[in-house]
Amino acid sequence: MHELLDIIDENDNVICTMTREEAYKINATVRISGVLVFTTSNKIILQQRSKNKTYPLCFDYSAAGHVLSGQNYKQAAIEELKEELGIVIDNLVHVGIVKTYNIRKSNKPRKLHHVFMGIHNGPFNIFEKELSGVIEVGEEELHNTINKKPDLFTPNFIQIYNEVIIKGNLFRINKNIIS
Repeated sequence: MHELLDIIDENDNVICTMTREEAYKINATVRISGVLVFTTSNKIILQQRSKNKTYPLCFDYSAAGHVLSGQNYKQAAIEELKEELGIVIDNLVHVGIVKTYNIRKSNKPRKLHHVFMGIHNGPFNIFEKELSGVIEVGEEELHNTINKKPDLFTPNFIQIYNEVIIKGNLFRINKNIIS
């Protein structure tokens, strides 16, 4: 079964629908839904990608994936949480939109990420085909590790970290939510 994705323009308008393989072959812009899961101890859950995925064993969103044709961003986020971490978070909050670019064509958006956050303490039932595991990391440790060893993270996550987590002050927001 081939995943069907909506191909979008720079304003998130659907241009057409094609398979994931076709979209990647022509460098089409696609929709991504990502979730940042925080714990009640104000730590973030990061997935470690499978060794068989692009950016093997790098850390990334808590859960993320393509928005399939006919889905909205929140539906995709909920589905990715269930698939990758085996959890349900009923009250996901939309916290940002980020455009990421293809390294070869830096002027053309490659993916439009809608980023959500939620709170969950586990346990997590990870989907081993896509994830090698998860880690729980605090604000200072994440900041220090990204600055000292950025190659441990996917390039998209570093951009999400800078444009959503830092600018949106998500560790502080989460602290206020759980207090």
